[in-house]
Amino acid sequence: MSGPISRLTQFSSAPKEFIVLIDPEKEINEAALIAKCHLLNEARLPFVFVGGSETSAEESQQVSQTLKQYYRGKCIGFPGSAHQLNSQWDGLLFFSLVGSDNPQYLFKQQLEGTRIMQDKGLKPAIFPSSYILVGNHSSSTAQQTRLKTLDTQDTEAICLHALTARNFGMLHTYIEAGSGADRHVDPALIAQLRKRLDTLLIVGGGIKEPETATALWDAGADFIVVGNAIEENPELITAFTEAKNTCNQSLQSS
Repeated sequence: MSGPISRLTQFSSAPKEFIVLIDPEKEINEAALIAKCHLLNEARLPFVFVGGSETSAEESQQVSQTLKQYYRGKCIGFPGSAHQLNSQWDGLLFFSLVGSDNPQYLFKQQLEGTRIMQDKGLKPAIFPSSYILVGNHSSSTAQQTRLKTLDTQDTEAICLHALTARNFGMLHTYIEAGSGADRHVDPALIAQLRKRLDTLLIVGGGIKEPETATALWDAGADFIVVGNAIEENPELITAFTEAKNTCNQSLQSS
């Protein structure tokens, strides 16, 4: 059996959170990853996401082991496929790609992941999550999964997908423009989703500056995920963390 079904808020009590996405296939330099761990510790980030579209089982295991050794926070699996699951993960985003008509990513990978957890005795905390890709048809995520993206202007279609997933019991809504996207999700879309959803709203893809994260938090996002920008400049961890702290302080004083 897997761990208890819960929300990511069990690992963070802050109303707004900044999350670094670690893509194992891009972490080819262990020394650089260890240095990144030190920055994560200095920022006191409670957890990171770990996974990628094309990550191998070996890459996932090796990078996760390094994180567990040098990073003081939790490792939450962000798998692109079931074979990335490993014993180093404290939690697992149990995704269904609800914008897809490919059963491989609606149920089959999830079925295989459940089998792997059962066979290997893995018991991560499970975070049932819908994954919605909007606005960018050339992202690596879309290419790898053949996932259809939803038109960022079609707010009603996006909300219906998210609400349907919530009716299935998915407590987290992950919405993004895709890995390496040129444009981030529009804050106006996040504001509309926030009005209609009681899920934990996680936003990623194309977020390069702390000011963008602040705009998305202000619009109603709970968690902001940054991957590529941190890979290019790990020092941004500090800037994004400062923006998050400022946002939380404003909420506490209001």
